[in-house]
Amino acid sequence: MLSEIIRNVHVKHPIVHNITNYVTAADCANITLTVGASPIMADEPLEVSDVTSICDALVLNTGTISGNRLEAMLIAGTAANKKGIPVILDPVGAGVSSFRTEAINKLIAQVKPQIIRLNTAELKSLCLSTRNISGIDASNENITDNIITFAQRLSVQTHAVIGVSGISDIITDGTHTAVIHSGHSMMRRITGAGCMLSAVTGAFAAANSDRIFDAVTAAFAVYGKCGQKAYKEGIGTASYKNRLFDEMTNPDTEEAEIEYR
Repeated sequence: MLSEIIRNVHVKHPIVHNITNYVTAADCANITLTVGASPIMADEPLEVSDVTSICDALVLNTGTISGNRLEAMLIAGTAANKKGIPVILDPVGAGVSSFRTEAINKLIAQVKPQIIRLNTAELKSLCLSTRNISGIDASNENITDNIITFAQRLSVQTHAVIGVSGISDIITDGTHTAVIHSGHSMMRRITGAGCMLSAVTGAFAAANSDRIFDAVTAAFAVYGKCGQKAYKEGIGTASYKNRLFDEMTNPDTEEAEIEYR
């Protein structure tokens, strides 16, 4: 399954529109190119509808949300829905502020993303309406039955495939659930590791829009395994990030560990 998902990206070479965190936009563009897709990073409200109309997927990342960016995301999301292409929402920092949380809820309600990729703190904030005191940093929380239940509940509520990243990852469509044991702690020391995963997920979904659950599972599995393989003893964070890009260029799909529940 993983090899086929990846092959489709390289064969179809989809165009992925990212309205993303300006802190990590270049990395998101580069990782999109690395996996065989083509990125567009437009966020001007006056052009995002036209841009989205020529794309194969739309990734919305709220890491540096603003009023102007929210407007752009809503316009682009409407265009994506009209065209029938996958929309991936990365609700970075959900629960940190009322503005951010309201913006994310508006995106979910109006755009109706097919995929929501988030960490456990953001998941709990959306499910329980609690304050997120972790900021935008990835949660280190272990996967528990409670977390899986929250993810399944959010999937049912939003009709989206939910991808939760953490020490282990969860992907669920409310009925089918996959748990992936991969990644490396060094990934938490790179700004934008989660943002890049959302970009990869967008590329995989764009080329496999008829099998979204498999596409999201493959994105998490491949990215996590490459994160493991990129590490070596004594490596620094800059070198590690470069090695992650190298591993993602030609990933070894045979070693991915996926547990279906």
